[in-house]
Amino acid sequence: MKIKKYWIAIQTEKNGKYSAAALPVTESENIYKKLAHIPGIVSANIYSTKTEAARVVLAWRDGFRAAGCYMWDTMEDGSPAPF
Repeated sequence: MKIKKYWIAIQTEKNGKYSAAALPVTESENIYKKLAHIPGIVSANIYSTKTEAARVVLAWRDGFRAAGCYMWDTMEDGSPAPF
């Protein structure tokens, strides 16, 4: 029997800045336990494919950048990110 994989699009917040990422999970994993260890998690939406989750993550990131609150646009000291 093949174990089904799902993807969770997550949002995290730290000091008023937001980030988004996709996290793979299988149908046999304890999702609560996996998500409970992510600091600053504010949202988690589950999708059946990586493509769907990635589409949502990119939309969230674009929204964070447009609002000026994307976590990785600046360093913790407020200076511009080198990447």
